[in-house]
Amino acid sequence: MNSSSNYKIIDYFKTPEIEFSSLSEKTKYSISYFFMIASTIVCALLSILFLLLQQNENLFITSSALIVSFVSFNIVRQTKKHTYPSIFATLAIGIICQWSMYNNIQNPHVTEQTWIINILLYSFFTLPFLWGVLLSILHVIGICIFYYFFYFEKINTFSEYKYSSEDKLGIIVNIILGIGLFVYFNWMNIKQNKHASDTLQNYSQQLKQQFEIISTQNNEKIIIIKEMHHRVKNNLQLIISLLRLQFQDIENDEFSAKINDSINRIHTISLLHENLYSSKNIAKVDFFGYFNNLCLEIIHSHQVKHLVNHRINIDVKEIKLKPIIPLGLIINELISNSIKHNLSKTDLSIEISMKKKGEGILFFEYKDNGNWNQDDSHSSFGIQLIEIFTKQLNGTVTIQTTPTTIYTFNFNNILEN
Repeated sequence: MNSSSNYKIIDYFKTPEIEFSSLSEKTKYSISYFFMIASTIVCALLSILFLLLQQNENLFITSSALIVSFVSFNIVRQTKKHTYPSIFATLAIGIICQWSMYNNIQNPHVTEQTWIINILLYSFFTLPFLWGVLLSILHVIGICIFYYFFYFEKINTFSEYKYSSEDKLGIIVNIILGIGLFVYFNWMNIKQNKHASDTLQNYSQQLKQQFEIISTQNNEKIIIIKEMHHRVKNNLQLIISLLRLQFQDIENDEFSAKINDSINRIHTISLLHENLYSSKNIAKVDFFGYFNNLCLEIIHSHQVKHLVNHRINIDVKEIKLKPIIPLGLIINELISNSIKHNLSKTDLSIEISMKKKGEGILFFEYKDNGNWNQDDSHSSFGIQLIEIFTKQLNGTVTIQTTPTTIYTFNFNNILEN
C-alpha cells in the first residue's frame, strides 16, 4: 500500500468539518464519532480472534456488533448527525448482548456485562437526556430479569462449567478489550469536555475583550455626540444673543414681538440639546424636566406682569427622540398664545397632560383659563406652526376656545415600543 492510500484511510477516520448549534452538541458528536471507531476496531479484533479459535457462536455475536458499529459510524460520518445512529447502535448492540445471555444460560456471561456497561455510559453521556435514560432503563431491566429469573437458578452449575483454553483466551481478550474500550470512552469524555471548557473560556475571554473594545468605542462616541450637542447649543445661544442685540434696537412693537417669538423657538431647540448634553443617557431625555424648564423659560421670556401658574402631568415613560423638538415647539406656540391672547389680564393657569392612549398613540392635552380671541389666534403664524408640526408628527388636533381654551392632540407612532 502506497503513502497516498495511507493518507486516504487516515482522512476517512478524521472528524468532518461541521457547523454545530452549540458547543455541547459538538462535544457529543466528537465522543460518538471516536467511540464508534474504537468499538468497530474492537469488534473487528474479536471477530478475527473467534474466527481463529473457531468459536462460531462468539464469532456471530462479535461480527453482528461489528456490522452495527461500522454501519452506525458511516451514518454518523455521512449525515454529520449522531443522535439517531447512536440510538440505533446502543439499542442494537444491547439487544445482541441480551440475546447472547439468554441464548446460553449455562455460561456466566462475564464479557456481556462489560459491553453493557460501555453501552450504558455511552447512552447516558452522548444521547439526549430522555433517550439516554430510556435506553439505560431498558438495558438494566434486561440484566435484572436475566439475573433474577435465570442466573440465580443456575448459580450452582456455573462452578461446574468447564472452560477450554480457547474459551479462557477468548474471555480474557474480550474482557481486556472491553475494559480498554471503557477506559478509552472515559478518556475521550474527559478530553472532549476539557476541550469544550477551554474553548468556552477562550470565547468568554474574546467576548470580554470585544466588550471592552466596544465599551471604549461607545464611550468615545458618547463624548463626541455630547460635544456635538454642546456645540449646537452654544451656536443656538449665539444666535439668540445676536437676535437679542437686534431686539433692543427695534422700536416697532409688532416686529419686536415677532423677533421675541423667534428667539423663544430657537431657545426651545437649544434647551433640548442642553438636556441631551447633560443627560447620562444621550438616547433619552428627562421629559418632565425638559417641558417644565421649557414652560418656565417661555413664561420668563414674555415678561408677564400677572402670575402664570403651570402644571405638567406626564404619564409616558419614553418618547422617541426625534419628535421632541416639534412637541417642544408646539408647547412654545401654545404658551405664547395663551399669554398674548389672555384678554382678561388676570392670573393665568396652564395645564399640560401627556399619556398613552391605545397602541402607540400619545394623547396630549393643553388647557388654560384664558379666553382667546378666535380670529386672532387662528390667523397667527404660531397657529400655523402648530398645524404644521401636528401633521409632521402624524397627529390630529381639536380646539375648544370657550369657556376655556383646550387643545387636544393625538400623535401616532412617536412612543417607544
